[in-house]
Amino acid sequence: MCLIAGMPTSPPDAEVLRRRATALRRLSVAITTSEAIDLRLRAGDEVWIGPTATRCADDLIAIGRRLTRAGEGLVVRAKALERRALELELVAAGLGAH
Repeated sequence: MCLIAGMPTSPPDAEVLRRRATALRRLSVAITTSEAIDLRLRAGDEVWIGPTATRCADDLIAIGRRLTRAGEGLVVRAKALERRALELELVAAGLGAH
């Protein structure tokens, strides 16, 4: 049991963690397949030219990279939740140390 804001809570069960992991994976897919990832393709020299256009394209590339990293981070967190879910199941089955 742990305390959050002075109130006792119990750790989430394995199924709750697995549902959270699934939600994170779905969000990761939504982010990494978003059209925002490739907005830079719509801001090339054929659309407009000059220093402002170059800065915009550079910004869009950076945003795409940040979105990709965010999606990857969600997958990492999902895997951690799934590992914790497995640990909880093993403890519940008497097969692991808590």
